[in-house]
Amino acid sequence: MFELKPRYQTIITLRFFENLKLTEIAEVLGSSPGTVRSQLARALAKLRKKINAGEA
Repeated sequence: MFELKPRYQTIITLRFFENLKLTEIAEVLGSSPGTVRSQLARALAKLRKKINAGEA
């Protein structure tokens, strides 16, 4: 996870470790929920790719 952009790390941490909703994350980061949703999807895709490649 540390190879992800800091923004992606923050979103993943807030979503899965702090259990915040996308709207709450958006408020914390000063972004729209749509932006947070797309950035979360990108971050998870990158993590999946690394896990499947055995790099995680």
